[in-house]
Amino acid sequence: MRMKDICAQTGLTDRAVRLYIENGLLSPKREQRYSGRDSIIFDEEDLRTLEVVATLRRAEFSIADIREMQEHPDTVSTLLDLHRQKLGEEIRAKQEVLASLQTPDEADLTSPAALARHLRASAPSNKPLKEETHMTLHDIKRIIRARIPSLLALVAMLIGAVCLIPIAHKTAFGEIALAQGGTFDLKFSAAAHDLPFVLFSLAAPLLILAALVCTFVHLTGRGRGWLWAGLGGCLLAAVTLLILPAEVSSQMYRFEFLAYRYSFFHEIFYQNSESFDLFLRSLKFIPLVTAAICSAIGLWREEPLDSAEK
Repeated sequence: MRMKDICAQTGLTDRAVRLYIENGLLSPKREQRYSGRDSIIFDEEDLRTLEVVATLRRAEFSIADIREMQEHPDTVSTLLDLHRQKLGEEIRAKQEVLASLQTPDEADLTSPAALARHLRASAPSNKPLKEETHMTLHDIKRIIRARIPSLLALVAMLIGAVCLIPIAHKTAFGEIALAQGGTFDLKFSAAAHDLPFVLFSLAAPLLILAALVCTFVHLTGRGRGWLWAGLGGCLLAAVTLLILPAEVSSQMYRFEFLAYRYSFFHEIFYQNSESFDLFLRSLKFIPLVTAAICSAIGLWREEPLDSAEK
């Protein structure tokens, strides 16, 4: 059966059927036309499922509740009790509104303000209904799965900030001198380099910190724009590191090598070669690239809940 046939038999609109498909209430087969577009094909099982969904929707069950019943039939009784309670509250609220509208003297109601005063006096408990906030287990699991990439991006940004900030600070304000005995003497001075040198040295870690803050704000429940900002901050930080002036890049590499020299990784892998230098210079990009990839996946996965589920 095609979409036209299924709509005629169920009394549903094309838009409603597609909404149910998008929300996972049924999964009809698809076949590709010669034009390259997909065509939805329904069978008898899909027809029976749509009839069940249409009946429950007419009883004002939400799409989220119907999906929960399909995936967890043992929750039908619980959801039915919650639905009865919700409908009872709505009926009582509407009865209060209806009672407040039964006024014996309509001549006094000459303006919206007068009508509002009458409603407040005759039905003090009359107030807007609260929107439904019940979330099903399916919704909770979906939100958690969708937020995992953003959380991994936050962790990668944190690692990048922890690794790069000390090196950038030393690059901007530190100087290395080789002392007697083969040890290194590190000195800090605010006037070690000129202002452009300092700004170039600190630009990347500041961008990482900004990206980290934006991603954290997004994880607290704010909009996807914050995750876009986090992705942009990571990419800008990586570009900034790529276009560093030769003097800044050379000074940063000295501190990168010094940090690697006194880490346990030095005992695992060290070569006096250009390939090792390239490897060491690329280490700071790994957290940034990882964070950018995770943020991009998060933007793809974190789709807003459809308003019809409310």
